[in-house]
Amino acid sequence: SYLVAMNCYTGETVWKTERASSGSWTTPVLVPTEVDGLRRWEIIVNGTGSTNGAAGYVIAYDLETGHQLWRVRGTTDIPCPTAIVGDSMIVSTSGTNGPIIAIRPGGRGDATDTHVAWRLPWGGPYVPTGVIDGQLLYLISDGGILRCLDVNSGEQRWKKRLQHNFSASLIVGDGKLYATSEQGDVYVFATGDRCQELAVNHLHERCMATPAIAHGELLVRTDQHVYCFTKSPPPAAAPSDSSNNIA
Repeated sequence: SYLVAMNCYTGETVWKTERASSGSWTTPVLVPTEVDGLRRWEIIVNGTGSTNGAAGYVIAYDLETGHQLWRVRGTTDIPCPTAIVGDSMIVSTSGTNGPIIAIRPGGRGDATDTHVAWRLPWGGPYVPTGVIDGQLLYLISDGGILRCLDVNSGEQRWKKRLQHNFSASLIVGDGKLYATSEQGDVYVFATGDRCQELAVNHLHERCMATPAIAHGELLVRTDQHVYCFTKSPPPAAAPSDSSNNIA
């Protein structure tokens, strides 16, 4: 396993860092932080895989050099979700009903004892990545349990069980939280510290991909189609289908 930085114009390798990991499904994320008055970018990789089920590490690397800056132990084996980034917190989830670890960026060396803000031993999803909106953390389990936690303390604000299974990650836009099931149901909730379900939209197709938000439009890819939902009226030549309006 390794982490590599490449020149996007030439394909040239800028640096390559070997990782003590048998593999990981997670996507690296960039986090800006400040240490001793100096700003730096940290590349966060959520966990390390092993062949014997040993606990893994969340690791931060320097963007310019690829050198390891800090690590926090405690993830389960072969992590899938991407590290969730908020204004001043990074949240790691891994494993089926595995640990949830909230980490303050900017550490050095083994930062487990110095930069872990809180930790829950269970509740983490195996596949879908959660999302942070302001001071609230939203998580969806593979089996459909949607939870809202205080990102600074880990205190649960609300919980709701949804139908079906989930692989797509949660997204937030326009004050709404979107959760898309593998069966093609898009659940829409108002963001906030109380549970307020706004709509359930049925696309009637298998959906594994995370929806995307761009230019005020919501894009959803199912097994056979790509849908674009917008508040703007469709072109005159396009057929209108009111059943596909997202709340």
